[in-house]
Amino acid sequence: MSFHSCVATLVALFVFLPVVAHSTEISERNRLELELGKRIFFNTMFSESGATSCSSCHRPEYHFADRQPLSEGDDELLARVNTPALFSLQRKISYFHQGTHFSLEDAIKLCLSVHQQLSVLDTYLSLRNDPELKKLANQIYGRSSAGGVYQALSQYLHSIEPIPSRYDDYLDGIAGSLSDKETEGMQVFRRKGCHFCHSGRDLGGNVKAEKVDGNQVREVVVPRLRNASKTPPYFYAGNTETLTEAILSMSKKHNGVIVSRDDAEKIAMFLRSHSSELRDFEGQILNDQK
Repeated sequence: MSFHSCVATLVALFVFLPVVAHSTEISERNRLELELGKRIFFNTMFSESGATSCSSCHRPEYHFADRQPLSEGDDELLARVNTPALFSLQRKISYFHQGTHFSLEDAIKLCLSVHQQLSVLDTYLSLRNDPELKKLANQIYGRSSAGGVYQALSQYLHSIEPIPSRYDDYLDGIAGSLSDKETEGMQVFRRKGCHFCHSGRDLGGNVKAEKVDGNQVREVVVPRLRNASKTPPYFYAGNTETLTEAILSMSKKHNGVIVSRDDAEKIAMFLRSHSSELRDFEGQILNDQK
C-alpha cells in the first residue's frame, strides 16, 4: 500500500468515528482548565479595545458562528472570510480556510493577534491584570502565561460537541432515524457526488478542494455541512443566504453534474437532519432555534 493510500485510510477511519458522549469523569484540574478557557472566551479584556471577545464573532446562540457575511474584528476591519462555527474541533486535522495550521493552540494565538490585536505580551498582561483569572491560571499551571491562555482556550473549544443528530442515529443503525424524504435527499447527495468531498461524520472539514479566484487556483478546506442549516450565510465570502441556493451554486462550480432545484431542496432537507444543538463541559448550550 502506498504512503498516500495509508494516509487516506487513516483519515477515513478518523472522520467516521462516532460522536462520543461527554464523560462525567473530569478531573478537578481539567475542570478548572475548562472553566478558565470558557471565562477567557467570553472576556472582553482579551482584546486591544477591551470591547470585544472571542464570543463577539463566535456566538453560542448561533452555533458559535455569527450569521454575518464577514465579521468585524476588534480593529473594526472586516475579516477576510466568513466566521466558521466551532464544534468537534478535536476531529479537525487543520485549521483556517486553507488548512495552514495544524495546532489549535497556534490557530488561537493567530486569531488573538489578528482579530483581537493581542501580541503574546498583551495576552499575558490581559491574564495577569484579571486577579481571578490569574489566580485560576496559577492554580492550574503554577504560573500565569500567554501559553496558558492558548492552552485553556484550546481545551474549552475541544469540549464543544454536537448532541447526536438524527443522521448520526442513522449512521449508528437506529431504524427510522430519517424520514422517507430525508433518505431520498441523502441518496441524491450521494448520487450527485457531494459525498466525495463532504465526507465523514461532519460531512467535510478535512479534505481540500481547488478554488478558483480570478486567474488563481488555490486549495481550500471543504466546509463541514453538519449544522449547515443553522449557520447561514454560506461559503467563505458569506455571500449566499439559503442552503438550497448554496447547493445549486456549488453544484455548478464543482460537481460537473446538473442538480435541479428540486434535487437541491431534497439535499437541503437531508442536511437539516444533520443539525443538532451543542454542549460543552457544563451541559447543553442554548442556541437560536430559527
